[in-house]
Amino acid sequence: MPASELLRLHVTADGEPVLLRVAGEIDVATGPRLCRALGRVLDSGAEHVHVDLADVTFCDSTIVHALLHARTRAGMRGTTLTLDLGEWARRLLDITGTTHLFTLRRHPEAPRSADP
Repeated sequence: MPASELLRLHVTADGEPVLLRVAGEIDVATGPRLCRALGRVLDSGAEHVHVDLADVTFCDSTIVHALLHARTRAGMRGTTLTLDLGEWARRLLDITGTTHLFTLRRHPEAPRSADP
């Protein structure tokens, strides 16, 4: 299956915060797409970016690199970055001891997938 089908990205930029919804699998094959999307959103000039990872169904350490890089980039631009981790991303950040580096919250406008 092509990487573009394994990872779905959706940006809602009609106000603040800019919302990046991520669903599917994040690994070495799909991680570069996530990094590019995070970069575009952070370069948009938004003051606040929220990344919703609640519908991520699998991730490896690639997500840790992508999020740490986004955190650094956001800090350099004065952008507030918040995350809704979901089970998989939370597990990876907890294992790597990096959860505390991020501001975590659920975005009230981020609908949940109907899939179990």
